[in-house]
Amino acid sequence: MDANDEQLARLKEIIRHNEEELKQNEQQYEEQISALHAASVFKDDRLSQLDSQIRQLEGQAHELRESVAEQLQVVESRDAAIKLLREQQAAALQAKDEQFAEKLAATQLYFEECLAEKEDEKSRLMDTIKVRKLFRFKASRIL
Repeated sequence: MDANDEQLARLKEIIRHNEEELKQNEQQYEEQISALHAASVFKDDRLSQLDSQIRQLEGQAHELRESVAEQLQVVESRDAAIKLLREQQAAALQAKDEQFAEKLAATQLYFEECLAEKEDEKSRLMDTIKVRKLFRFKASRIL
């Protein structure tokens, strides 16, 4: 039985060696699983952080869009008000231009009438001067 004992001892040695190798492999697998789990937890945490940042940035973008829309409404309202004021000013200016043109025409007519009167007066005075000269001439001949 020596051969059997030797064989049994070898088998026991092989079994012991295989059990140690199995334990080492189990420890390596557990370490790898632990590392994978830690990496997975880290990635999950990082994904949560990034998701939170994305939601925050989307909220900021939404607020900015609303702010820009409000500012556009303000600008459009201001532009409409300016356009209305310009139209009102243009209408008022046109009315003033028309009043000025009427006053200018009336003044021009007045001056034309005054000029005609002065021309008539001048003509009468010239006639009076001619008559006086004629009377002086005749009077100087008579004397």
